[in-house]
Amino acid sequence: MKSMIKHLTFKSILSILWLSIIFISGCTNNASRVIDLSTDIKNTVEQTHEYLSITNTEYVNATDPNDGMSIKVYTYDLHTKMLNKMTDLPYNSQYPLTVVSLAENTIYYSGEGQNKGDQLFAYDMKTRKAKQISSNLFAINAIIPDVTENTLMMAAVQKGERPVKVMFLDKATQKISILNEQDSDTTTWDISYDLETEKAYAIQYSEEEQYEQMEKSNQTQKPMVPPSHTIIEISPVTKQTRTIITLKDEQILTLSTRGNQMLIALPNILINCPSAIVWSI
Repeated sequence: MKSMIKHLTFKSILSILWLSIIFISGCTNNASRVIDLSTDIKNTVEQTHEYLSITNTEYVNATDPNDGMSIKVYTYDLHTKMLNKMTDLPYNSQYPLTVVSLAENTIYYSGEGQNKGDQLFAYDMKTRKAKQISSNLFAINAIIPDVTENTLMMAAVQKGERPVKVMFLDKATQKISILNEQDSDTTTWDISYDLETEKAYAIQYSEEEQYEQMEKSNQTQKPMVPPSHTIIEISPVTKQTRTIITLKDEQILTLSTRGNQMLIALPNILINCPSAIVWSI
């Protein structure tokens, strides 16, 4: 049975609150127990149900940055409510990000590449060796390790460019394909994958529209109205897309999809907490 993973990503305090409610509500005191698997990774049992992959950064000396920082990688089993420490990785990227694929015994993460910029790396939890996969990226915002057989999906920025694009890595050939590569205006805020329908989703908006709204806000001295946000559906196999929903002058913080149902979070300025909407795809 294919292991199922949800990548825990924090983009703002609003999304932290929302994700905490969705994924960690109802936890008992057992959830505070941490099992360290990093020293004996061969004993990791096959994962047959859902888990969270968690990235945590800490000072090496637990006090200040004098001795540097490290990335601690955890999984949280949604069935047993156990928090398992997988390993420590060096913190040398601009934006630290990891995601554990227990099915592959691999941690995919962003690490420092040559000539600046973050690249995609794969850490083998059995051999404890890391391998650089990409060479032409600048930043990585999200990673989903398995969207179809042998395919990884990510939201990342190429060197010399600004927009965040949806990218697919063929693990067999190590080739990266970029969705709408020639589009220099549309940027991707978040991505999701539906295990049941085998479809991928992305939140996107226009950078030009965002700049125009920012200029208007500066001129009027009023709060900035966000650019319209659109959610698109993507076939990881054919790369064909279709628009699911566009919210005019609204920001979509994050989304989660399962079986033709989509949960999206919107900012609610009045109570400083996101509101959630369930949408039928």
